Amino acid sequence: MAAQNEVRWLLDTLVTAWPTTGTLGGTAPPDTVAFRNRDEPYTYYYPDTEPDTLDDYEREREQGAPTDGFRTVGVAMGSGTNEFFGNKPQYDVTTSVDVRIQEKTEFEGGVVDNVAAHKTLVANVKQAINKQIVYPAVDSDAAGIGRVIYEDLRITNTDYRSREFKDQYRTEFTIELRGKEEPTGGESDTSFEMAFDAPFIG
Repeated sequence: MAAQNEVRWLLDTLVTAWPTTGTLGGTAPPDTVAFRNRDEPYTYYYPDTEPDTLDDYEREREQGAPTDGFRTVGVAMGSGTNEFFGNKPQYDVTTSVDVRIQEKTEFEGGVVDNVAAHKTLVANVKQAINKQIVYPAVDSDAAGIGRVIYEDLRITNTDYRSREFKDQYRTEFTIELRGKEEPTGGESDTSFEMAFDAPFIG
């Protein structure tokens, strides 16, 4: 089994939980939206027919994010913290996933011509994420060892960076996933238990 993959889970979520109402609403994200795994790096382009999952997208391995004619939603792993608790190997875990939404202005070959349209895209992305705010099922079929059972998530540190560029709109934010990890996959550490059961020899 593969290890838990928070980036892939989030990209899947954005496709399957995309809002069905509003300006950008539909049964799938608009065909101008390209999703990007910034850790690989892979870009997922809208296929010939309406997609149901990320697997339906056309995947290309490329170093740079597309901007001409596309609105790119990129995801990458951020930092994480592990705080030990109890008397066996178990941790309170916070995992950060960084999201970057960027697109060129229409004048420079992009899709939209004002920052309001960009903010609408950001709102749709956040709405899809917020549908998973309680007990997000992050790679529930992943390998047991090292897997985190996440209890909730929140969106933090939104940074509107469009003011820094003359030819593009950009917004970045962080998702914090919080949960618990048992590094042994829930199995008891027999060597640890035997150490306490063994008789004391003076």
